This record gives sequence, C-alpha cells and structure tokens, in this order.
Amino acid sequence: VQISEGVTVSGYNADMPGAQTVQLSYGGKQKSLDVTVGLAGLVWVSKPTKTGSYYKGEALDLTGGVIKATGFGSGSNIYSKVISLTDPMMAGLITVTGNTNTVGTREITVSYGGKSVKFNINVVELSKIYKRS
Repeated sequence: VQISEGVTVSGYNADMPGAQTVQLSYGGKQKSLDVTVGLAGLVWVSKPTKTGSYYKGEALDLTGGVIKATGFGSGSNIYSKVISLTDPMMAGLITVTGNTNTVGTREITVSYGGKSVKFNINVVELSKIYKRS
C-alpha cells in the first residue's frame, strides 16, 4: 500500500490473508478502513503422512502436512508462506473439514485464507482390520 508522507498505518499485515481493520493517522486525524488481503492460491508442499486407512472414528493425523499459500501483499508485492498443518500458531487460521465417522472413501479439506486443498482417506470398520478368533 502506497502511503503519502506523514501518514501512519497500523493494524495491517500483508502476510495475513482475510479481512483486517487498518488505522490511518495524519495531522492528528484518524480513520479506520476495512481492507481484505487476497490469497491467490494454496497448494500442497506435502500431504499428511497418513493418507491411507483410518479406523471408523479415529482422529485425523495431520503430521507431515505442509501447504504453501501465495498471495498479494502490500502494493504489487507477492508473498509466499509455507505452513505446517500441525503448527500451533496456525491452529485458529487453518480449518480442516471431513471426518472418519463414515466408512468408505472420505474427502478431507484443508482451508486457509479462503482457499482450499483436499486429500482422500479410506475409513474402515475396526472389525474389518482385526478379526477376532
């Protein structure tokens, strides 16, 4: 964002996609503006290590899952951010939908900044894996 001399800006983070409220100050006056930082794309760097079979009701394991977000920051700057799905600092920013509550092929969707990537898992009944004698 190009700003005139003497204008101060706070509350803006070009590396954080989504809605933000920016505070502008100039000559003792202040103005709040709502802006949106756009995310251009989201791709897999590596899918979670466990993408095969899950037992029905088993918790999803996102270990090893890494995504790369690209977008437009301030002005014409393009940014790129590599994010681990298990990074606790990103827990409130990444959403994962899909579950292991239904047997069969299940689609898991990982979303960040309004963009999504997907992977499939196979959910099986516990009795199909272990047969009791």
